[in-house]
Amino acid sequence: MAGGFLTELLLVYTVFSHIRAGGNTLYMRILFPITIFILIFDIFLAAILFYIRRSQILEDRIRESESLHQILLSQKQSEVLLERDTQRLRSELMEALAEERKASGLCGAFPGDDGKQENQGLDPWDHRYCGNEMANAVFRLKSSQCEEKGIAVSIQAALPEKLALTDQDLCSLLTNLFDNAIEACGELPEQRRSIELQISRYKRYLLILMRNPATPGHVFRGPRQGHGLGMEIIKEIAEKYDGRLRSRFEEGRFQAEIVLKVL
Repeated sequence: MAGGFLTELLLVYTVFSHIRAGGNTLYMRILFPITIFILIFDIFLAAILFYIRRSQILEDRIRESESLHQILLSQKQSEVLLERDTQRLRSELMEALAEERKASGLCGAFPGDDGKQENQGLDPWDHRYCGNEMANAVFRLKSSQCEEKGIAVSIQAALPEKLALTDQDLCSLLTNLFDNAIEACGELPEQRRSIELQISRYKRYLLILMRNPATPGHVFRGPRQGHGLGMEIIKEIAEKYDGRLRSRFEEGRFQAEIVLKVL
């Protein structure tokens, strides 16, 4: 475009110089206005192209801003859901522990074990699943809910008393794992309902494995209003602790594997 302008300006200058030198022929008088018209047209066209390009840049920036806004909004919604989930769990735990203490007459201590046991056919409130009290509270509550819904549950948890994981994150992670599994089992006949949770340690990492049967419709349904966001929350918690979440669905069984660097 710049080269075209220079060529046209040079042509105008040549024609104008020729006319001033006495070459005022009919050909020159026709060529001069045509050249001026072409030059003005090119300037006008360049202005239009500049305006279009500028509009495209502004539209790109607007789209980038909207995309960033959506990302920030999604993060904010996740934070709100996480806080709401934690508050709900805290309320459920407080109510459940109050019922437990009222029924047992105890002030908090439960018989210990080696952290690896199944609660099928046993009272979930009589179990101390591991050395971490927050995890024990979640396990007791969710085991009780499973029992009410006719879901066979197996828990093997080698969790120490202290973790580099906040109680809030631990509650949210375990609760969402169980809630997803309980919801999936609720769509199946009672004889197929089962949940298996295994938690083990390897060096500085915590390995969590949750297995439960599910329908393809449940697994691939995706998030919807008020439901289906548990896996997103679990993924955020895993990434927060330099870990990862991996899930798969094979032969009617859903499996979630979580690795956390918390030891």
